Parts: sequence; C-alpha cells; structure tokens
Amino acid sequence: MTRADVKKLFPDATEEQITNLLNMSNGEIQKEKSKTEDYKEKAKLADDLQTKLDEINSQNMSELEKAAQALEKANSKIAELEKRDVVRTQRANAMEKFGITAEQASRVVTDDGATDYEVLGQIFADGKKSAIAEYEKQKLDNTPNPNGGTNSDNKPEDVKIAEGITFGALKTEQSAKDYYVIK
Repeated sequence: MTRADVKKLFPDATEEQITNLLNMSNGEIQKEKSKTEDYKEKAKLADDLQTKLDEINSQNMSELEKAAQALEKANSKIAELEKRDVVRTQRANAMEKFGITAEQASRVVTDDGATDYEVLGQIFADGKKSAIAEYEKQKLDNTPNPNGGTNSDNKPEDVKIAEGITFGALKTEQSAKDYYVIK
C-alpha cells in the first residue's frame, strides 16, 4: 500500500498518521512473511522425514509383505494386458466381419473397447463412394470415342508422326546427324 492509497482512503489523515499506519502495515507484513518461511522450512523437513520413514518401512517389510506387493503389481499388469487383448480381438473381428483395414479397425474399436458406430458408418459411406467412382471409371474406359477412335493408345500412324516432330531440338542419334551429309 502506498502513501497515495492511504490518502485516498483517509483524506483527513495527517502525514504522521499515514506514516504510522504504513509502518504498522509493513511490520505485520514482515511478520507474516517470516511465518510463511518457517512453515515452508517445516514442510520441507516433514517431506524429508516422510521419505526416510517410507525407506525404513520398506526395509522392515517382511518377505510376505514384499511378495504381496509384487503380486498386486503383477495382477494389475495382467489385468491391463487382458484388457489390451480384448480390444485387439475386437479389432481383429471388426477387420474380418466388416472388411476394413487395421487402421480403420483401430478407429472403430476405441482403446477402451467401445465401438464407434459413427466412424464405422463413415467408413462404409466412403467405401461405397469409391466403389461407385471405380464402377463409373470402368464404364467410361469401355465407352467408344465420339470421333470413332478408342480410349486406348492405338493412335493412327500420322498422329504418331506429327507428335514426334520437333522444331529446333537437336537429335542426339548419329544416324539423324548423318542424314544430311552428302557422301
């Protein structure tokens, strides 16, 4: 708090009263700061003591308690692996029954084993669209050309010659260079 702040709160206060008020406020703040520092030191000491106590307790644990603790960890790992196996099986079944890829199956069957029907529907819709596009493309490939030709690369000989004509490009074959040489 500044002198101007106190003056706003107490407009009739004298300079001496403002000084006394600020001194008292600063003294209280300093006391609270020192208490805070003491509490921080005590908290750090308590954390250190808890760590040492945990170490001592782990050293004093009987073999049976250690084995029980290891068994508990192993059981939780087994449960996690079983859950992953169930999800993997669900994804394999989805790939087989729905005819989708592994990537699509991982989106359809979530990591928690739930089936996302919205994603599955989107995959089917996309597959249907691509099948229709492929069908239309095949149909167009077999459609005759309006000018009487076909869609294949069987071009008439004069078109092939015309496409092979170049202006200004140098032929690199020796026979092409020797064509104009008089012998």
